[in-house]
Amino acid sequence: MFYNASSASAFVDRIGVNVHVSWPGVYPYADTAKVISAMNYLGLQNMRDYMNADTVGIYNKLADAGFHFDLMYNQRDNLAGYVTQVHNLEVAHPGSVLTLEGVNEINNNISSAIAWQKDIFTRVNADPVLANKPVIAPSLSGSDPAVYGQLQVGAYSDYGNIHEYWGNGQPAYGWSPSDSTWWWSTWVKDGQISVPGKPVAVTETGISTANAGGGVDPTVQAKEILNAVMDAAKNGAPFTYLYELASSQNAGPSDPESNFGLYNYDWTAKPAAVALHNFTSILTDGGDLSGPAGGLDYAIQGVPQWGGQMLFQEGDGSQDIVVWAEPDIWNEGSRTVVAAPNTPITIDLATAASVAIYDPMKGSAPVQVLGTTSHITFNVTDHPLIVEIKPVSGSSGVAASTSPVGSALSPQALIAPAGGGALVGGGGADTLQGDANGVNSLRGMGGDDVIYGGSQFNDVNGNVGNDTIFGSSRSGDSLMGGQGGDLIDASQATGHNMINGNKGADTILGGLGGDTLYGGQGDDRIIGGPGADWISGDLGNDTLSGGGGADTFRAFPNMGQDQVTDFDPAEGDRVQIDAGLSYSVSVAGADTVVTTPGGQLVLAGVQLSSTTGWLVAS
Repeated sequence: MFYNASSASAFVDRIGVNVHVSWPGVYPYADTAKVISAMNYLGLQNMRDYMNADTVGIYNKLADAGFHFDLMYNQRDNLAGYVTQVHNLEVAHPGSVLTLEGVNEINNNISSAIAWQKDIFTRVNADPVLANKPVIAPSLSGSDPAVYGQLQVGAYSDYGNIHEYWGNGQPAYGWSPSDSTWWWSTWVKDGQISVPGKPVAVTETGISTANAGGGVDPTVQAKEILNAVMDAAKNGAPFTYLYELASSQNAGPSDPESNFGLYNYDWTAKPAAVALHNFTSILTDGGDLSGPAGGLDYAIQGVPQWGGQMLFQEGDGSQDIVVWAEPDIWNEGSRTVVAAPNTPITIDLATAASVAIYDPMKGSAPVQVLGTTSHITFNVTDHPLIVEIKPVSGSSGVAASTSPVGSALSPQALIAPAGGGALVGGGGADTLQGDANGVNSLRGMGGDDVIYGGSQFNDVNGNVGNDTIFGSSRSGDSLMGGQGGDLIDASQATGHNMINGNKGADTILGGLGGDTLYGGQGDDRIIGGPGADWISGDLGNDTLSGGGGADTFRAFPNMGQDQVTDFDPAEGDRVQIDAGLSYSVSVAGADTVVTTPGGQLVLAGVQLSSTTGWLVAS
């Protein structure tokens, strides 16, 4: 089986840590030198925190040291001032700002969160310095689909947002194999409810080492932090932020909030910090990968369902197969460690190579050096192990994912493994093929890509470029075009699809079932299928067609000049007005016009003197 690799350095670059440098003068984060030293030891460069006027100088100092930031808006601060402060930081240190983010855990004020998010998104996209910076949705506490349903910010966010916490020692993937409520994949799906069709960032995840209140042993914390990083990657998170760098409170060993840190309050490293240091060191000791990743031909057996395996490539050509398992290893009743079973893993390489096995819980040196071999056997227990594959002299060992390969702009042909997996393109015009019968996470990245999903769930983002995306799922897909003029064709899909063109003038073709279709920014063309579709042109002047079925077209403020070409009340078509919105309805020639503040929805060729039956409030 040929597996496509992802860049190891890019994977590590998507991991970050929550800090509290926005608390000026408050120990331990008042010691900026300790913050820098601790982050450097972890091998991580990304931090998440609030931006405010009191900490501009601290962020400049951290940016001088090479760090990057996801910067949240605090609702107690002036919003325009927040965007200006972020703007100024990016001007002073280009590239230091990774993302901007809405308000934090705002469950009790959803309506204000939406208004603030819209304001942030509008200001960022009007700012030439920040316009290409992704904006992350507001976060919520917990995973309640109903609350995410209220937080509809897809038109004002580039990424969704979840806080994935697990307590009482439950495995990071979820509480139980038989209860999907708290599976990591369920959290991601819940997060997508507020941003249909868009990737979901994990801006907080972690577990406390308190001796009460759901805390675990420090060694269990370390193992579950490593598993969480891999679970986030497996589920396609664009960024993952661990909570937190150092324990920010000092209320004693039984207080959960005082014991989340990778470091203790006094900056001594916990096992989690040491394990992360080892993990990132092993994956990046071959240097950064400057071009596209290749792939490796191997067969692997024994990978547990609750765990996984992923392939990464380092700058020197070494390839790392990360394998992990997530049994329950903590008895919350007795507060004792549960011995993990040994799960035998077998890997057979198509071409013999130099092989070493690493355990980040034990150090950054190999725990086993196998020499040149094509047959690898080992046991995985309760955390990731790394199998490093180096080509032997006279053999390339590592196969390229396509030909030609040689720079980030070279095209690649990437094929997901049997059972599905994650594919990430490069900067060229790539072709990504999801597994026909598996669950796939497909990212085009740069270039004009062609992406094919399979018949099961596909999470697709074309990212930058004029991409062509084909969805054919029976269970429903999440498809996003990204930046550029994209074609998203789900016309052969039978499930309920969430489709978003995002930025650019896009063409969207709905499937055979009832779909949720967003145009995003730009002048888009949206054509629904024979089912009952929900359609929002979003920003720009859009042309909308429902196709067959009882379709719903959204009218909202600042929507631009949208036209519906086939509105038919007799077929059950409706116009949905955002709640509380002022509007008017008029007949202009052969058309009916719904006017909102800053926009119009024209129902072409339809004269409706009464609003009864076809005009509804959301």
